[in-house]
Amino acid sequence: MPREKFKTLTEQMFYILCLCEERCGIEILDSVRDLTDDRVKIGSGTLYDLLEQFTKEGMICETKIEGRRRSYRITEKGLRMLDAEYQRLSLQAADWPLEAVTILAARIEWFIDPTDWTTVNDTSRRIPGYYQILQDLGYTPADDETSHLDQLTAAITEADSDENEEDDENEEDDE
Repeated sequence: MPREKFKTLTEQMFYILCLCEERCGIEILDSVRDLTDDRVKIGSGTLYDLLEQFTKEGMICETKIEGRRRSYRITEKGLRMLDAEYQRLSLQAADWPLEAVTILAARIEWFIDPTDWTTVNDTSRRIPGYYQILQDLGYTPADDETSHLDQLTAAITEADSDENEEDDENEEDDE
């Protein structure tokens, strides 16, 4: 089944529709370049093709014709389309942090030696902190990760307790 026309917009389409003010083609190109700090490129052929399609769809309208120079402005239909695209992109962007954290959590396993989960060392002492940061960002550890973290936290607590007892014994010996 073919994709519905203009259901989603390309970057070029999105920025061309940002016609809050009446503008001609060259002014639209300049506006997009300025707005995106020259990140989004639109060729003149693409611009005029999209302007024609948007006009036919009622998303923009011609406001002035001076010789070959035509000026355009966004319509209510175009504003609704622009808003719908903004909402779609906002939802996509909102999904990214949790996905990024999930990817990061999966990658942590790559950098942790299996013995770091069972042996108390400098690396293993950092692991619970890494997971706390991930949880603060919205990540929920899997059951096996939670089990590993609980075992590791218990081992660290025990090691710290043993170190504190040794320190106390050494202080008594010094007196």
